[in-house]
Amino acid sequence: MKSFLSHSSHDKEFVKKVATELGRQYCIFDEQVFETGEEFMRSIEQGLDDSSVLTLLASRNSVKSLWVKFEMEEAWYRKLSNSLNKSLVYIIDSSVTIDQLPLWLHRALVRHETSPKVVARDIRYHLDKLLRERRHPFFIGRSQDIEQLEAVLTPFDGSQPPHALFITGLPGIGRRTLVRQTASTTLNLNKSIDIRVGEGDSINDLCIKVADYIEPYSTQDGFLRIVKQIKDLPDDKALQRAMDNLRSLVASGELPIFLDEGGLLDHDGQVREPLRNANKMD
Repeated sequence: MKSFLSHSSHDKEFVKKVATELGRQYCIFDEQVFETGEEFMRSIEQGLDDSSVLTLLASRNSVKSLWVKFEMEEAWYRKLSNSLNKSLVYIIDSSVTIDQLPLWLHRALVRHETSPKVVARDIRYHLDKLLRERRHPFFIGRSQDIEQLEAVLTPFDGSQPPHALFITGLPGIGRRTLVRQTASTTLNLNKSIDIRVGEGDSINDLCIKVADYIEPYSTQDGFLRIVKQIKDLPDDKALQRAMDNLRSLVASGELPIFLDEGGLLDHDGQVREPLRNANKMD
């Protein structure tokens, strides 16, 4: 199951980053598979035939592109014949409005997003969701655990729900599956990301790991600039930046799951410094 990435060549670096994050098995990206010259048009048609999801990366360049226009027309015909299951639009240029999109895409899922990694994770979520719907999986045998977690997240006594939860247990018992299932039904957070916290990680290290998931960059040099900025921050500023990015992740419908690899809790089960200070900020 793949997504066809429709875009302007002027946005190639951004889309290349999206495609790299997704992987060849999950997307059709012209730099990877399209021919040149007379075969280009047929390659587009074949790419759409091989895709279940259309993704338009909308920018001032793509809305003017003749090739993108051709792709949208071909995608519309496939939408009518139900060979395309879903259409996604990510506006990556603040100057673009929904009115500039093809009329039939006005009802598609349209989001403003400037981070290639966020775009890739969202596309992957929709691909996985379509695959799950075809396979009809069931989450069974954990009803009591789900009810207990839901009661904590939505307390009946009117008290404030927690901003963070610790889920403990042996590896392989389905802790993340439990959290993802409950977060989807209770908090409407349908996607999740795993952030590993290792022994010796400083708040700056944690901030870099979080930034990698949400802050926009499309090249390795761009990420290195982010890393340098964060490494130069004092602890309180790095913590604030991490918290701001975590809020952005949640606002985009993603649940951050921190995996403790010796960096969250000490041997007595207490939260390590400087992470303990994060609880005072939110």
